[in-house]
Amino acid sequence: MMEKQEIMDLNQTLALCASVCEDCAAVGFSRIQYGTLKKWWPTDRDYADVCSLTAKVLMLSSELDYTRLLNCEKACRMCAEVCSGYDQEHCRICAKVCLRCADICRSYYQKLTH
Repeated sequence: MMEKQEIMDLNQTLALCASVCEDCAAVGFSRIQYGTLKKWWPTDRDYADVCSLTAKVLMLSSELDYTRLLNCEKACRMCAEVCSGYDQEHCRICAKVCLRCADICRSYYQKLTH
């Protein structure tokens, strides 16, 4: 079981990642009209939702279904992979933050299951 401070730290990481993904999606949305980020935009919003939902579950329950951390890790890695394929600064930032969040989710998962 995680300590309260650990839950708060993880929640902060998830919230930051969700926020960065939302910001990246907002910038990307403005470029849809030019066709440059058309297929990418909805998926970035989905990844943000996964982080937000994981953070909400952390705050609502002392018993976390640890597989949620793995799902969040997977979503963050997928988002990072997508964003790393673009040259825009907001995409590079999003990829970096998502990789960090994925690593943290994996770290907490391993800590909780071993």
